Formats: sequence, C-alpha cells, structure tokens
Amino acid sequence: MGQVLFALLLAALACLLSLQAGLSVLLGGMASVLPNVFFSRRVFAGYRANNSQRMLMNIYAAEISKLLFTASIFMLAILLYESLQPLWLFAAYFLVHLFPALYLARMQKK
Repeated sequence: MGQVLFALLLAALACLLSLQAGLSVLLGGMASVLPNVFFSRRVFAGYRANNSQRMLMNIYAAEISKLLFTASIFMLAILLYESLQPLWLFAAYFLVHLFPALYLARMQKK
C-alpha cells in the first residue's frame, strides 16, 4: 500500500511540471507496483508452511512472471504513449521500487 501511495504522490508532484511528466511517472510507478502485487499474490495465495519445495518453485515461477510482466508494461508504455518521457518513467520505477528499503532504513534509525 505504501508503494501505491508513494507512486501517486510522485505522479501528483510531477503533474505540477507537466501532464506528460505526471503520466510518465504514474506509468513508471505502476510498472513497479503491479508486478509486485502479482508476485505476492502468486507466491502467498496457497501458502502452506509444510511444503517448502513447492514454495520455492512458486517463488521462482512468480519472479520470472514478474519480470515478464514488468517488461510488458514498459513495452506497452513506450509503444502506446506517444508523449512518454522515458527519464520520468524509469526514475519513478526505480524510486517506487526502492521505496520499501528506504522507508525501512529510515524507520530503523528512529
């Protein structure tokens, strides 16, 4: 939930610069969030602690699917959005992707 809110906040701030920047940031943020949601649901939907081998296989399959999903989002954004600003797209992707680690590091300092 934190990543979604952070992505929306970044998009709103980028909209202050231009609508194209805001939409590019929103697409980059969602390219980070949506595959993570997909990964979590796929791995933990049928989780049973007694079957670690199956869990490991689910993690591998979900990670490969997540990478393909991310690449597809980038490809569709680049092909379908003519006013895309790639710098904003990729910057938002990386910032949103790193947000949990940055947030955790900040919380541990308190």
